[in-house]
Amino acid sequence: MDDNNDFGELRNAIERLTRNQEESNRRLEAIEAALQMRRKPELRAEPDIEVGPPGMVTPPSFTLPPRKAAEAPRTGFETKLGLTWINRIGAITLILGIAFFFKYAVENQWIGETARVLLGILAGLSTLEAGDYFWRRDQKVFAQGITGTGVAILYLAFYAAFGFYHLWPQALVLVLLAGTTAAACALALRYSALAIAALGLLGGYAAPVLLSTENSPWILLSGVALLNVGALWLARRENWRVLEAIAGAGTVFLYLGWLLPAHEGKEVVATLFLVLFYAMFVRLRPFAYFVATQLLAAWAIFAIFHNHHPEFVLFALALIVAGLVIADRFELPGAPPVVLFGCGYHFVVWRLGDGSLGADELTFQIIFAVVSLGIFVGWIPWKLWIRARSLIPQDLLTLGASGIFCFGALYAELSPKHHDVLGLVALLMAALYFGLSYWLRVEAGARVVSAAAGIVFVTLAIPIQFGGYTIAMSWALEGALLVWLGRRFEHDQMTIMALIVFGLSLWHLFFVDFEMFAAKPEFALIWNPRFVTGVVVGCCILFGAYWMREGVQRLGTWLAGHAALLVTLGVEVSVWAQRNSSPDTLTNVESAAESILVTAYAVILVAIGVSLKSLPNRILGLILI
Repeated sequence: MDDNNDFGELRNAIERLTRNQEESNRRLEAIEAALQMRRKPELRAEPDIEVGPPGMVTPPSFTLPPRKAAEAPRTGFETKLGLTWINRIGAITLILGIAFFFKYAVENQWIGETARVLLGILAGLSTLEAGDYFWRRDQKVFAQGITGTGVAILYLAFYAAFGFYHLWPQALVLVLLAGTTAAACALALRYSALAIAALGLLGGYAAPVLLSTENSPWILLSGVALLNVGALWLARRENWRVLEAIAGAGTVFLYLGWLLPAHEGKEVVATLFLVLFYAMFVRLRPFAYFVATQLLAAWAIFAIFHNHHPEFVLFALALIVAGLVIADRFELPGAPPVVLFGCGYHFVVWRLGDGSLGADELTFQIIFAVVSLGIFVGWIPWKLWIRARSLIPQDLLTLGASGIFCFGALYAELSPKHHDVLGLVALLMAALYFGLSYWLRVEAGARVVSAAAGIVFVTLAIPIQFGGYTIAMSWALEGALLVWLGRRFEHDQMTIMALIVFGLSLWHLFFVDFEMFAAKPEFALIWNPRFVTGVVVGCCILFGAYWMREGVQRLGTWLAGHAALLVTLGVEVSVWAQRNSSPDTLTNVESAAESILVTAYAVILVAIGVSLKSLPNRILGLILI
């Protein structure tokens, strides 16, 4: 029994030792795993504790995270400089080196003309093959530079065959250059290289200039259109927006360079391609392309049709309508057609200022002005009520500026021979805008702009239709009416317009009307147009101040009214002194008379201030005293 007990105890001791050893091994493995976690932070130590048999704890098991896709390393400045820019600089250097080598070889008569061209073509094709070789071996940036070099060498070789050596006909070289451009675009797609596409397009747009194809407009402009299709397709497919700018600049340069030197007899071709190019570029983003397309198309229309008034009117109106339709379709501002309208009429004002047009031509210009104004004015209710859209500031610019441009054109057209009807035209424009202000009363911005435009045309009608002293009086009466209307209908904008009109009235009174007294010595004192004008202007301004709200504007207007009255009285005193004193005593008489005038005016102001309990009148009277 004792032996059996001893044997059992020994067996239990061995089992305990075995379990302890296994537990120590597991703990050592757990420690090693924890140390490995510290060295590799991406390992997540999320122990899963398992409970084993009594007396034994299972060490935690560590789970490795799933493998992540290798992130693309960020391109640092040094990497970008070394791989991209130095590569491109090297490509340009290589092109220049080849060009200088060819120059040196030619100067030393090493190779003939045909051999030079063939060697250039061979060098270009070999360079393209080398670029593809490096691209297939994943040296993509270097391959792009080599490919661009090959494209440039081919352009140089083909151009040399025609421009330098006259070996091949122009048509063949033009086809080869077009093929080079197409190949450059295809390689740009293959290598995802914007630089190659830009180089190819630049060469394509430069080819007509280098080959002097200005005498073949159909071929020239058709080639430009094909280049535009490829450039715009690439720009949209790869989001290479710079290609749109290259295409636009190339089109403008080639089209206007062909059109402007002598546009007579080019009307049909120029119009067809103008419509085509306009359709290509007008819908591009950003908004600046829309504006530039409208303005450049307007310039082309004036260059084509300025001697053909019916066609000029038709195409100019069509361009305006097209701009507004596109603005409506893509929810763009409608101001660019207005800018077009204004630029067009700047041309009209410049050309028609001498009244050289005949009756029929003048009729077409007036139709253009009136119909254009109707289109722009109709844009606002169309957008508000038909399209149910809110107005933006550019729409209000369209509403106001179109009337100003239209009236400016009509003034230039009618002034030389029909100046007597211009006042009526201004009043008709004012009536139109006042009617719009009432009709668009639900839209605050449009109502204010329309009312302001109407006021402007009334203000313009006064000096156009009247003359002499009536201008300042009419403006002063208009300003007083505007203040009253602004107070009556609670529109502060009308008060601002009234201040502008009052300023015009004072300017005309001081610097035009009062300058006439020296030339009009026969005027009777007090009762003469000069004195009546000054009194009317001063009283109207004072009435305007009375109807204004309290504030700085009211105080300034009130002071301006008293200044007008004082200066008017001072002019009459000065005229009296000149008529009733000798030259030796003129200065003293004028000083004494003016002092008496100011004192009397001050006493009257103080008396008015006391009787009406008006503090400003009392203070101004005391200051004058």
